[in-house]
Amino acid sequence: PTYSDFIVFLITNVFSRKDINYLEIGVSVLKNFLQVNSGVQNVNLVAYDINNINPTFKNLSSYSVNGNKLRYFQGSVLSKNDAEKFKKDFPDKFDFIFSDALHTPEGIRSEYDLIIKDSLAKNFLIYYDDLDFVGLEEEFLRIKADISKARNQQINFYTFLIYGWIGNNEKLHKNGIITN
Repeated sequence: PTYSDFIVFLITNVFSRKDINYLEIGVSVLKNFLQVNSGVQNVNLVAYDINNINPTFKNLSSYSVNGNKLRYFQGSVLSKNDAEKFKKDFPDKFDFIFSDALHTPEGIRSEYDLIIKDSLAKNFLIYYDDLDFVGLEEEFLRIKADISKARNQQINFYTFLIYGWIGNNEKLHKNGIITN
């Protein structure tokens, strides 16, 4: 299985309610985003990326299946202005967030501080890809500690190895989850 398969499994088996809000930060050409769309039902899927949407998918809503709602936001994880505009355009809290954008400690800290921190639902799961990049696991653990302190509750975290979007044609990726 790939991380896309695992994300679909988590969404369909961890959350007890329907109509969850999913945010994917760093969607590239929507390869994972559209796989998730195909595997879940009645989910609000929001894509966040620094690039314009791939022209093939300009009419993103036409790719919606299973009662899902698809939306796209162009912005940088390093821009406070973009984050403020995003929160204005998407005021709902997110149940599931997949972080796959700028794979640097500064990048995941910025996306946490500017986008994720104030956008987490009461019950949440944040999924990080590529924690084997230099410094990412350490920042992942600092983010986990920040959430635990801010919410004054036990926050769980897990790391594991899993294949990326092209499966066993590449090395295993170290991924991680922060959740309550």
